[in-house]
Amino acid sequence: MLHATGLCLLLLSTGVSAAIGSGLGLVYVASSLWGVRRALRAQDAERFMLFALGGMSVRLFVALALFALVLAATSVQRPAFVAAFLTLFVIGLVIEIVLVVRHQP
Repeated sequence: MLHATGLCLLLLSTGVSAAIGSGLGLVYVASSLWGVRRALRAQDAERFMLFALGGMSVRLFVALALFALVLAATSVQRPAFVAAFLTLFVIGLVIEIVLVVRHQP
């Protein structure tokens, strides 16, 4: 497949596409867990909200940019890539919610 930039890109297999999506998802989950732990160490509610919402905004922006870059610059199998990323994204959200709820007094 010839891409608009003139680079010849091969159609990536489903497994490789899922691995790329999983890798992006794992990076998102790891940064999410780091951000939640950082926010939970905040001394007051204002700082907690700053770290929690600010970190989430940055993570989502970066993830969306990387997501779009992968879709635009490579020839991944889109269903496998998206499914793998969204699966880990949802698992990460559940873990993040559980950590915050358990920390409440």
